[in-house]
Amino acid sequence: MPNRLIHETSPYLQQHAYNPVDWHPWGPEALTLARDAGRPILLSVGYSACHWCHVMERESFEDADIAAQMNRDFVNIKVDREERPDVDELYMRAVQAFTGGHGGWPMTVFLTPDGRPYFGGTYFPPVPRHGMPSFPQVLGHAARLWREHRGEVARVGDELAEHLAAGGRLPRPADSLDPGWLDAVATACDDSFDEQDAGFGGAPKFPPSGSLAVLLAHHHRTGDARSLEMVTRTLDAMARGGMYDLLGGGFARYSVDAEWRVPHFEKMLYDNGQLVPVYLDAWKLTGNAHYRRVVVETLDYVLREMTLPGGGLCASQDADSEGEEGRFFAWTPAQVREILGVMDGLRACALLQVTDAGTFEHGTSVLRMDRPLEALDEDDRALLIRALPRLQEARLQRVPPGRDDKVITAWNGLMIGALARSGAALGEPRYLDAAAAAARFLLDTVTVDGRLHRSWKDGRVGAPGFLDDHANLLSALLDLFEATGAPDWLTGALDLADRTVALFWDERDGGLFYAGHDAEALVARSKNLLGGALPSGNGVAALAFTRLDALCGRADLGEKADRVLRSYQLLLGRAPRALGPEALAGAWRTGAGQEVGVAPNDPALRQAVHQRYLPFAVLSMGADPRVPWMEGRGPRAGLPTAYVCEHGTCRLPVTAPSDLLAQLDEVTAPRRRAPRRPARVHAPALPADPARWLNAAEPLTLDRLRGNVVVLDFWTYCCINCMHLLPELAAVEERFADDPVVVIGVHSAKFTAEQQRESVARALARHDVHHPVVLDSDHEIWQEYAIRAWPTVTVLDPTGRIAWQQSGEVDRDTLGRVIARTLEEARAAGTLGEQAWEPVVHTPTLTALSHPGKVATWPDATAQSRGVEPFGPHARLYVSDSGQHRVIEASLALGPDGWPRAEVLRIFGVGLPGLVDGAAPRFRNPQGLARDEDTLWVADTENHAIRAIDLHTGEVRTAAGTGQLGRGRAPQSRDPLRIPLRSPWGLTQAEGVLFIAMAGTHQIWIFNPSAGQIGPIVGSGEEHHVDGPADRAALAQPSGLVLMGRYLFWVDSETSSVRMFDFSTRQVATVCGQGLFDFGDVDGVGDAVRMQHPLGVTAADGQLYVADTFNNKIKRIDLSGGATVSTLAGGHPDRMCEPGGLALAGRFLIVADTNNHRLVSVDRQTGKSRELELEGM
Repeated sequence: MPNRLIHETSPYLQQHAYNPVDWHPWGPEALTLARDAGRPILLSVGYSACHWCHVMERESFEDADIAAQMNRDFVNIKVDREERPDVDELYMRAVQAFTGGHGGWPMTVFLTPDGRPYFGGTYFPPVPRHGMPSFPQVLGHAARLWREHRGEVARVGDELAEHLAAGGRLPRPADSLDPGWLDAVATACDDSFDEQDAGFGGAPKFPPSGSLAVLLAHHHRTGDARSLEMVTRTLDAMARGGMYDLLGGGFARYSVDAEWRVPHFEKMLYDNGQLVPVYLDAWKLTGNAHYRRVVVETLDYVLREMTLPGGGLCASQDADSEGEEGRFFAWTPAQVREILGVMDGLRACALLQVTDAGTFEHGTSVLRMDRPLEALDEDDRALLIRALPRLQEARLQRVPPGRDDKVITAWNGLMIGALARSGAALGEPRYLDAAAAAARFLLDTVTVDGRLHRSWKDGRVGAPGFLDDHANLLSALLDLFEATGAPDWLTGALDLADRTVALFWDERDGGLFYAGHDAEALVARSKNLLGGALPSGNGVAALAFTRLDALCGRADLGEKADRVLRSYQLLLGRAPRALGPEALAGAWRTGAGQEVGVAPNDPALRQAVHQRYLPFAVLSMGADPRVPWMEGRGPRAGLPTAYVCEHGTCRLPVTAPSDLLAQLDEVTAPRRRAPRRPARVHAPALPADPARWLNAAEPLTLDRLRGNVVVLDFWTYCCINCMHLLPELAAVEERFADDPVVVIGVHSAKFTAEQQRESVARALARHDVHHPVVLDSDHEIWQEYAIRAWPTVTVLDPTGRIAWQQSGEVDRDTLGRVIARTLEEARAAGTLGEQAWEPVVHTPTLTALSHPGKVATWPDATAQSRGVEPFGPHARLYVSDSGQHRVIEASLALGPDGWPRAEVLRIFGVGLPGLVDGAAPRFRNPQGLARDEDTLWVADTENHAIRAIDLHTGEVRTAAGTGQLGRGRAPQSRDPLRIPLRSPWGLTQAEGVLFIAMAGTHQIWIFNPSAGQIGPIVGSGEEHHVDGPADRAALAQPSGLVLMGRYLFWVDSETSSVRMFDFSTRQVATVCGQGLFDFGDVDGVGDAVRMQHPLGVTAADGQLYVADTFNNKIKRIDLSGGATVSTLAGGHPDRMCEPGGLALAGRFLIVADTNNHRLVSVDRQTGKSRELELEGM
């Protein structure tokens, strides 16, 4: 029996129509049912091309028992995010509030009957797996909250509703528009540009269409070569293949790696609609033929595979075919040779990077080229010109990915503009005809009774259109008018602009709401401020209003554009790269623009205009009373005539296309000038309470800091990315030691333990942090500065205004450039003062050990499980004396009292940080240890290396890693010494093979030293809590590991969980723990268990022992009893303070009592503990 979704047209909803879940579409029927029945709502949001949406459907929504639970306790609503972006955007912000910034699809959120969110997340796995949190457990938890804690649910729902309402408002407008829009975005792009692989930031990489468009405009206006370089290098990198389909044309959604090699294969209409204009404009500016080819191939793909008979354009193509992601697109060498023959096949494989090992999955490769076709030598170019069509023909015999053939107005608007502009520039009528047909489809078919709708599918329209539907179509109609000169397109644009204002304009506070005044009321109303995968509706509307003001003298629309931009201007210092059309509109409204007229409409003159890149120009053809600046300007001497004007003042009319091009080049020549600094907002205050400051003699308020450049580092000491930033900050402090520059850490705690002043003080000593730190346990400062992720760096200028802000691991060079630039500006303005702070010198605690991180025993837990005596004559204890950058070897025996005793035999390391091999080695905060017969392996964490100690000679060598922090990529070399690592934290070994907890990549790696092979074995690299196949599972900062039979266990510190990998099934499961923000101190079974940032684990007798670090405890997990968790030892910082590691020694555990600078022995039978002194230290 189908459910109610059978009557929907969305392919995504149709996919769920035969689920046993009693699904409702979003609408009055379901909402009324929830209110009348007093039942909470389970809202599930996804989209047709979403891989994990399909997984959750197979695992949970098709399961009869799970469906029965859902139907009993909830009113279940399924939403296609592409049809209802208003619902998706609103509740995604709620989920991000629940999870600390993490979101994605499928989205699962629980609502009160009146629609207020009270709990939620993204993907949840199905039936129980060793006590892991399953979807049924999540359902039970949400239902219990509603049944038993309804008052608390109501309070949370009310607070979230207010949070959502506040987040959807425009900032207070600036008094006037600042001219520095393009400079601000160009500077932010330069700061985050990937010099090695192009693009911005690290993996995954999305096409940065908005930023690239602004950079082109910045180069056009200023002549800045760096802006053009960032554009061309990024366009080249994307077009090499991987993300770009070399056979069929078109771009995939994103690259999973930083090098643009392997994509997430789904193709979205909106990505291609934004990328085509950027490649087109880059071709106009540079003349590079391969940019033109990318435009043509992509648009041909759209016409061939994405166009419906009525003219509408399809939404997307799936990533999967035959149930496997990328199967349609990937190749093996044998497949290529079979189609092309041996000789051509071998050369084509070399050119297209199809390897025996494969660059993707299952030995397959994604086609990619190091150089564009046009740059190859004649023989190779000829070969590929022959080969690529043949490969495409063969590929068409495969089962193709699914196509979502609903028509989405906003996405069609983007592609209509791309088709129109390309058709005009390339002189290609096919593209103009396709643009016109799609536009007419939207205006005639998707518009009902004068109201534009969001979508169309199978003869039915979807919800009333939203702001981006109207704004993107408005922009497309203007593109069609300028491409063809047909007056009907201008008529449609003017009418749509007026309807957009009537439907969406906020008369009280300014700006445009995302949903119209006639839309159903949700719990909060949003203006959908910042662009992401799609540009913001307010930004696109502001640019379109600016064009209509320039073209038709519509000053009323220009004033509304100004009002929007004055609010967005305050976001320039915080999120400049999210402001694409906003920056173009701001630059246009504060700088010179051009008006170009042709009378009458002449194809040759019109073609000449479209051959030039004119980001701040409007074009009119023929006499039109709605274009006032063309009044009285007609043809001269009976010839078609062109006029080039600025603000209504025109140059001499010309009749020859060559003269027109010369005038356009003259009037748009770059006007070189010093970059303009955009308007900056005042930074929120820092607290004046002395109790909230560490490493400072008195509070550093903004008044006291006046005249200083201030670097605020929003961090928390558990966060691996925050740890990666600390050496970069130290380098910056050293570089600017003689300048008025102050670095301040803002410690915005995640875990409960991190809220305590004493805990933070210990962390500062452990990480050797000397700059001031202000405590922000309640996230008050975090919220005032609109921070969204750890770490985030904010730079304040000497007047106390926000000059720059960036999330993630900012490197010292990028931050140094920002500081140097801010200092230079301040010196020129005379606002620099004296250094406001003197460093506080720590007096180190004189202890034998300093912050010991990990311990290991020999024989290890695996050998002891086979009956090897743990206290024999050759038994050893190894200690990472992390704070003193050394490793200690001690004998291990039982003393007369029956407790372990240890005597130091050797110390490896001179006690100073560094990366030095040999007999006098240096380490840097070493952590994990593992021994085989002759070698002690060391995870040299802050050197990002694996070190090997020869136990015969005592000499140390580096076995893997470069000594530099890696960037999270899959290994690109076969030499372990050439592969950068990211914070290897824990080690275990079996038969000479090492398993590494690679905390910085959120993965488990395997290292076979004898074979010289190293790479990830578990984890996708995403920081999250997802079980399943090893390569798709998500981990979060793994630390200690232990082997038990066919299982590898580890602790996931950031999800406060214990996870496991089954070598036989290659599946990841959870023993206990739930997610990134599910922590506490609760013993028990299953989803009731809570730990807090565990860092160590070992195993014995069918039990796991866990260092529950931030709870200052050792926990025991009985695997024979359904993963029952109980406390064994500790509980007070005096007894045990943030224990970081533990190892098995017979009936005892040896514990690294990290913050008490000692070792502790714990009796596994009684739970009693005592200090283990290292004799001979």
